[in-house]
Amino acid sequence: MDFKAPLLKDYSILNHPNIVGFEGACIERKRDDESVFMIVTELMEKGTLKDQVRENPLSSGQTVKYAIDIAKAMEYIHHVEIIHRDLKCDNVLLNKDDIAKVADLGLAREIDVDNGMTVLAGTPKWEAPEVLVSKKGKRNYSKGADVYSFGMVLYEMMSGLEPFPDIHDIFELKKIVCDKNKRPKLPKKKLLNPALISMMKECWQRDANRRPSFTQILITLRKIDSYQ
Repeated sequence: MDFKAPLLKDYSILNHPNIVGFEGACIERKRDDESVFMIVTELMEKGTLKDQVRENPLSSGQTVKYAIDIAKAMEYIHHVEIIHRDLKCDNVLLNKDDIAKVADLGLAREIDVDNGMTVLAGTPKWEAPEVLVSKKGKRNYSKGADVYSFGMVLYEMMSGLEPFPDIHDIFELKKIVCDKNKRPKLPKKKLLNPALISMMKECWQRDANRRPSFTQILITLRKIDSYQ
């Protein structure tokens, strides 16, 4: 399937316990006659998952727990025929009960079989190869782009790092990811769950059709969780 414009604007249609709740919107008028449009969401007391993984290394159990929360949200988003397009730890928030919820659906688009997807979307280091190689105009790609980004989220949680921290140029990134088919390397000294590493690599496959769906990911994550 392909994707269509316009951007998803009615956030209130998304109702899931692992998606940050939409409360309303307002316009704040400034003194210079400019105005700022603001979206009001539920309070997420613990901030972003990015802050959590950068400050304190996650245990295998925490990684699996957050991964399940995110995968449940993404399964729902894909079920209602929407793609997120900017999934990363910075766009996952934690509430006071330590529940992870997917946020920042400003780039989300509804799926349509008749139209293409705009190219300029998301954050490059988390983007799938098929997104990075897209040229000016439109390029068709699938839900598998979100699955690839989920693999990067797993990498963030397991490593405590952002993907490709030493790469700061989009052309170099494309060469590494698209031409050489390379992915970020996990720290060698850190003890990591082999099953999570295997899932991460499955999500990173070059061929989007070979990446698992979020339903399949949830099945695997629950099995991993049951053996911990």
